Amino acid sequence: MKKKSGMLLFLNLIFAASCLFAQSRIDETDLYKQKAKQYRTLGYQAQKKNNVEDAIFFYTKAVWAEASNPDYHNDLGIVYEMKAMYDKAEKEYLTALKLQPNYLRAHVNLAYLYEQTGQPAKSIYHLKQRVVLGDPDDPWTLASQKKMEQLSGKRVTLEELAGHPRGYRPAKKKSSIIYSRDTQDESAKDIMQNNQGYLYQKALPEKQDQRLK
Repeated sequence: MKKKSGMLLFLNLIFAASCLFAQSRIDETDLYKQKAKQYRTLGYQAQKKNNVEDAIFFYTKAVWAEASNPDYHNDLGIVYEMKAMYDKAEKEYLTALKLQPNYLRAHVNLAYLYEQTGQPAKSIYHLKQRVVLGDPDDPWTLASQKKMEQLSGKRVTLEELAGHPRGYRPAKKKSSIIYSRDTQDESAKDIMQNNQGYLYQKALPEKQDQRLK
């Protein structure tokens, strides 16, 4: 009987220890996510001041703290591009898309990066993805369509791009231009819900020299 009680006590202690370990891992993950948000805010503040070196530093720290977040890779890609570090910018945009294939902002950023670096076929591909995946009423969907037509020299309707017959009207999608619901601090909300559109970049579609965030 004593042997049985001792075994039960041992098993209970093991179970309690595993629960504590699991909880500590959850707490650690939350801590890293919070750190990533703070680094992103600092990176944004540096970027607004055109302090690109510091922006790269803080966005890199954000990626380190939460590498699975496509927003942070997109941020880092933008500031790399500002420094004409095109290979590194491309890598970060592609990583964002690997994490989230329908990530609209990275598709647009890659499209303009490829246009700038003389790769029109790749640019057209990502513009098409932005058009097909986007809300047809989103100004950026229409702007991407126009840019694609400009590069390809062909006029194509949204329906044809998506492989639908003329007159087809897809269900309206929720806009991706919103801040995440778990964002707490005001500066982070400004990052995700800038009145001008996306963070720092692109107030209007015609401003083609900037990049989306």
